[in-house]
Amino acid sequence: VRGLLVIGLIGAVFIPDCLAFVLGSQDWWGRVTAQHAAQTTLESTTSLCALYATEASMVSHRCGKAGVAKFSVIVPSFVVVVIVLTIAPCIAALHNLGDDISFFSFYSE
Repeated sequence: VRGLLVIGLIGAVFIPDCLAFVLGSQDWWGRVTAQHAAQTTLESTTSLCALYATEASMVSHRCGKAGVAKFSVIVPSFVVVVIVLTIAPCIAALHNLGDDISFFSFYSE
């Protein structure tokens, strides 16, 4: 249960992003992409990686329930997978896209 909680907490990192897209308008997204040219690349990449991380979490849970391996082995392994799929793309985006993206300021633009 604790492992699934950790995986869920990592996934919760994307809640502000999701809320920004739900509450933002077409004009808001136009302003964001005008100021941060690579923001579209960042959002699509991190969303895809978050989807993969969610799928990995569900697969790990199903493997544990099916008895493929003990949860004590599966959960730590998939926590690492989830971190790699969520944190690593963000670090790579910061490094490669640099000034053309915004991790925080685009929420209020």
